[in-house]
Amino acid sequence: MAQDQTMIDRLEEQTGRTLPQWKKILAAAGLEKHGQMVSLLKKEHGVTHGYANLIVHEFRAAGAEADDDPVTSQYEGKESLRPIYDRILEAVEGFGSDVEVEAAGSWNAMVSHRVRLTQPAEVDETVVGWLRAAYDEA
Repeated sequence: MAQDQTMIDRLEEQTGRTLPQWKKILAAAGLEKHGQMVSLLKKEHGVTHGYANLIVHEFRAAGAEADDDPVTSQYEGKESLRPIYDRILEAVEGFGSDVEVEAAGSWNAMVSHRVRLTQPAEVDETVVGWLRAAYDEA
């Protein structure tokens, strides 16, 4: 148990992401089996076996995603759009430690720009550049 906590404490340093960030990745993947999740983390994200196993155990122990998670609820019936959100989130979280994800609310006069994306590949250098410029100006 103490070893698990030590690994959790070192998780971001060793893998580049925090436990909540890894849990989001696993939730978005929609996998059910432990081995599939470990394999995903190892093959697609370069996580070592020990850390991948720990992440999956923590993810499954927490009941995966909470039923009241607003992001999961937002994509119910529109699951094909969730990877777009996840790709954007991954990009902007790399801008700085001060990035916070907040509810957007409804479209109003304060929303000056809108980009319609239909697939993850559309979150390209141009879109990430626009997001980075907005972050830098904030």
